[in-house]
Amino acid sequence: MRLFTRFYSLFLISSLLIQASAFDIDNLWYYALIIGSFVSIITELTSSVHPKINIPITILIIVSSLSLIVSGAIPLFRPWQRLLGFVLLLLTFSNFMPYLRPLKCEMFHCFKFLLFLFILISFILGVMGIQLNVGRRDFCGLANHSMMLAPLASVATILAFDGIFQKKGLLVVNWILFLVSLFTVFLAASRIAIAGLAFGLISYFFAAKDVKHLWKYLIAFVLLVTIIIVANPYGVADNFINKISDRDINDLDSITSDRWTMIQDRIREFKESPIFGTGFAQMKYLKLSKVDISSGVTESGSSWIYLLSSIGLLGLLSFLIILVDSLRAAYIDNKNKVVFAIIVFFLVHMSVEGYLFAVGSSLCAIFWFFIGLSQFTEDDLAQ
Repeated sequence: MRLFTRFYSLFLISSLLIQASAFDIDNLWYYALIIGSFVSIITELTSSVHPKINIPITILIIVSSLSLIVSGAIPLFRPWQRLLGFVLLLLTFSNFMPYLRPLKCEMFHCFKFLLFLFILISFILGVMGIQLNVGRRDFCGLANHSMMLAPLASVATILAFDGIFQKKGLLVVNWILFLVSLFTVFLAASRIAIAGLAFGLISYFFAAKDVKHLWKYLIAFVLLVTIIIVANPYGVADNFINKISDRDINDLDSITSDRWTMIQDRIREFKESPIFGTGFAQMKYLKLSKVDISSGVTESGSSWIYLLSSIGLLGLLSFLIILVDSLRAAYIDNKNKVVFAIIVFFLVHMSVEGYLFAVGSSLCAIFWFFIGLSQFTEDDLAQ
């Protein structure tokens, strides 16, 4: 069983990171979700305890279904297929089925190892000036987009910092991973990822009940970031500096790029249908939004606004119940500092990225994965 768990975790996390990478393997990710959900169901049914499901997540799925029934499905977005995919993702990664401790713990170890490897290779590519995704302006490393690389590197930074703070493994290795991951965030040049990372690290100290050292580490982090920008070793901050200098910081529309115009569409949709929304994973107004007509792939502008516009106030309430329960479990019950900090990072990052329900995005899976890990203690994850 241990061997199966290890190979299963390796397959699942490898599929997740391949989905995030510049290397496209047709349908591998969706096959992984089908296999993952099947394994989750079988493991739950054959466990020694009575099988059960997570009630708040079940309510979110029911509300999402009701939003489509009430508002009607728009064929362009294939919402029922997306909802099915979302359920498969929840079965595979979240705590939809709670009694999957050995599987989730092994997945966590595999995720850390492969993520650090992913970021390390990306950093080396950045230092060498190699761009695999030649169609992109910003540096992507192994990722399919700089906006994918930046949050992955931010999560890796928090994980490496946890190793430093709790003295896990070799200190020098953790410091190397921390610096490499932080440099990679700057290579990807995402301001919202840097802001989310700062909030994540601050929340780590609150979860650690170590506020007295918060200012010391916060000042050290600010100094380190300043040194990276000023000294700019190996040109790691070039992309970030160029992106800032190319924008007019007094112009809100310039700072938010096209996102504010997309958010205007979402606000209009919410005002017209505040209770149930326009329907899970679909949009009504497309004038200002980015939609691939051939595939139905969308860019909503913000996960929070998209949550409100697509499944309404009922959906927001059901999601907040899940969120509060997860944060409470990580912060109070299980005292899992690193999981708490990573969830906080995603909550900030999602404010301008719309992947909360995007089954095809690895960030969606990683967010729900850490929502599930909030039910575990640090000792559980260390096993």
